[in-house]
Amino acid sequence: MKAKGKVQSARWRLAVGGMRTAVSMKRLALSVLLLAALAVGSPPVVENVWFAQRTNSNLVDIWYDLSDPDGDENLTVSAQVSRDGGKSFTIVPRTVSGDIGPNQRGGKKKHIIWDAGRDYGSLKGKRFMVRVLADDGVVLRDTPDAVRPTPDGMRFLRKNEQGYEEYMWFKDSSVMVKVPAGEFTMGSSNGDDDEKPVHQIYLDEYYIDKYEVTNRQYKRFCDATGRSYPEDPDFLGMADYIRTRLGYPVVNVSWNDAKAYCEWAGKRLPTEAEWEKAARGTDAREYPWGNGLPSAGGFYRSNYDCYDGKDGSDHSIYKRDGYEYTAPVGSFPRGASPSGCADMAGNVWEWCNDWYDSEYYGSSASNNPTGPSLGSARIIRGGSWNDYAGNLRCANRLYYEPSYRYYYLGFRCSRRQ
Repeated sequence: MKAKGKVQSARWRLAVGGMRTAVSMKRLALSVLLLAALAVGSPPVVENVWFAQRTNSNLVDIWYDLSDPDGDENLTVSAQVSRDGGKSFTIVPRTVSGDIGPNQRGGKKKHIIWDAGRDYGSLKGKRFMVRVLADDGVVLRDTPDAVRPTPDGMRFLRKNEQGYEEYMWFKDSSVMVKVPAGEFTMGSSNGDDDEKPVHQIYLDEYYIDKYEVTNRQYKRFCDATGRSYPEDPDFLGMADYIRTRLGYPVVNVSWNDAKAYCEWAGKRLPTEAEWEKAARGTDAREYPWGNGLPSAGGFYRSNYDCYDGKDGSDHSIYKRDGYEYTAPVGSFPRGASPSGCADMAGNVWEWCNDWYDSEYYGSSASNNPTGPSLGSARIIRGGSWNDYAGNLRCANRLYYEPSYRYYYLGFRCSRRQ
């Protein structure tokens, strides 16, 4: 049934897993609306979403049209499913292929294949709806309450695969993860001296960006404020990096640059404690994904130099993860942290708000620490595309002067209510 004028709710049945008779989805056409609140630059537009279950199969086909006035070549596409006629979209397709994920381009009749049976075993109902989102928050017209900005500038989107709530932050079209209040273990007894002593920290509830700030986001900030673009990193084959790699993390930004962006967006840089809790959760794991190396089992979980030893001397194994330099944010879903944050190990080092002090852990506040009151260098965390596995550890600390810029330095934002 094709919707005319406004989106109509059609009744149909989805049945996957152990079907005795074929029950096919009726095709629906869903219109999408670009929010005025997101009109910073020209975000992508998704239209003409159709979906259908294959006869006698658990596979679901989803089609859509994708366009972008900016002519971006690296859009990120995701899909969500509602079983209550669009009141909430709580089903997230995971076993998918086709035109979904990062590095998508505009075009007609883009195609996603979802193995619903593998993901959920059995789904039955009469009021299923599908929506497709592209990059920075294109949403469906049939769910205005789910996307209208609140006075605090954000709106609930979904619970992610890890069970954490995700929100749209409208100022810079970012997805933020809500990290609940509670304790976690900070530091490492197996790391460098400045990671000791291991200590328990309590943090109030806070929000942190799911992804590193992208070139697209930072470019819009510069265009809106008159700030100069970062110096081009001269990555081979990636000329004019900030304009041609919009879905990649911004680099060559100082702590001062990152702070200015966060303030423009109505956020701030994360404290060192906030960053570490979002990266490792509450079980003191070594890496965001656990205690195994980034390439354990032959699956890459991070964009790094692909050397798992103590240094980078074996150049024969560099870049087996598929990227010579930075990668589009979110390219390594196996490396997601316990909170569902992406790229907290590798891709780019991330500025934190705190001053650095090698002995700070010995006197750190146990509740909501904000770091030393004075210093000469600011904390960076997470490692980069240019680092070996040891530098990707969640507890690892490094630091630079606030004015320092380099081709592996980026950031993400944080905030509290």
